[in-house]
Order: sequence, then structure tokens, then C-alpha cells
Amino acid sequence: MKTRIQSLVLVVLLAGCASGPRDIAIVQNYDAPPKALSTPAPKYPYEAIDDGISGRSTIDFVVTRSGRAAEVAFIEPLDPMLKEAVLEATRRWRFTPAMRNGIPVDSRLRTSVEFRQNQKQAETTAPEPR
Repeated sequence: MKTRIQSLVLVVLLAGCASGPRDIAIVQNYDAPPKALSTPAPKYPYEAIDDGISGRSTIDFVVTRSGRAAEVAFIEPLDPMLKEAVLEATRRWRFTPAMRNGIPVDSRLRTSVEFRQNQKQAETTAPEPR
């Protein structure tokens, strides 16, 4: 696992935050990886169930120094209703941030989400470092 998380520090300018653009230093060479505290699964929208819409997508996201999920990026396309359900769920996700030299740092994780008919919420996999 150590080789999966070792790489150079990547500084990315990310825009679109509620408070406006900010710099996020994405650190993937850290002493302790981020840990999920609360990652409730997205709720399956009733309209999508009624319309027979299902889908699966992998998402990348940043775990900020404050332990929140941010900058969610969908790797595979997903129906807009399902996409909104995923975004709504990620706003509630909380993590212990990654640590480097005893200091909380931003990091990037990847997880997958799947919506299947006959379920009230989506299934998610455990987030893993990218």
C-alpha cells in the first residue's frame, strides 16, 4: 500500500468552492492516510427508481485538511439525478485528514457508487488513496 500512496506533492488550483477559488496542495506522500469517520451512502432518488434509472460511477475527491470531501469528480458519466444524490451525500462525509509530519494535509481518494433497482440507497466502496 505504501507504493500506492507515494508520489510527488501536486499543487492544483481548484475553483468553484462555496467560498471562491483556493489553492489545495494535494499530498499523496503522507505519514498517515485519511480515515473515513462518516460516509453515508447516497439516497436513491424516488424519481430515478420510478423511471428505472440505475448506474455506477467511480468518483475522485479531495479530503481537505478539515476532514471534508471536496472537489468531487465523476470518472464515468452518471445520470444527473443520481449525480446530484452523490454530491449531496459527499457534502455529509467526514474524515480524519491525512497527516504529514504531524500536520493535517489535503489528499485525494477514489471510491465507486452504484445505484441498483430495488434498493433505497446506493452502494459505495471504501474510499482508497489515488
